[in-house]
Amino acid sequence: MRAKQFLLKAIAALALVAGLGGGAAAQNRPVKIAYSAVSAGIAEALVATAVGLFVAIPAVWAFNYLTTRVESFTVEMDNSASELIDYMAKKTAA
Repeated sequence: MRAKQFLLKAIAALALVAGLGGGAAAQNRPVKIAYSAVSAGIAEALVATAVGLFVAIPAVWAFNYLTTRVESFTVEMDNSASELIDYMAKKTAA
């Protein structure tokens, strides 16, 4: 269940980020209008978007991976604590 939840979270987050990349790619199409005055600004925006995607995609993946690891570690700690309590209860009752 948790693995499927992790996959769903990752897909949803990455799809949102990939939308930024699609918008940037759409702005890179050649246009028949003279846009020399705005081309520098568009180029800068495209570079910023590319850098943002380069950072965001691994960051989202790492966040989801680490969140899942922390949740599973929490469950393991809870199980271990329960076992320790049961062991101590049996030890003192004997």
